[in-house]
Amino acid sequence: MNMNTNSTTNSNSNTNPGQMKAYILKESCKFLSGAFFVTAGASWYFAYYRIEVPLMGTTMSPDFLFVRGFIHMTLCALSFWYGYLRKAKDQ
Repeated sequence: MNMNTNSTTNSNSNTNPGQMKAYILKESCKFLSGAFFVTAGASWYFAYYRIEVPLMGTTMSPDFLFVRGFIHMTLCALSFWYGYLRKAKDQ
């Protein structure tokens, strides 16, 4: 019985759990940077046009949305740094 096996192996078989956690954290930060960018832009859009956004029976005022936009842009910058620009430490 001749079984033709592929010589490639799973690329994650030689990585340790610390490297996998670092990879997952880096990819999560990439996702979050985009999510924070979108919510910052949406918050500033609603604040600029003075639109109150309903949230669970109450509303978010345009002033609150303006501040929320800055908070989310800061979080976007931080997650962009950790996801794209920061070099991984060699283990």
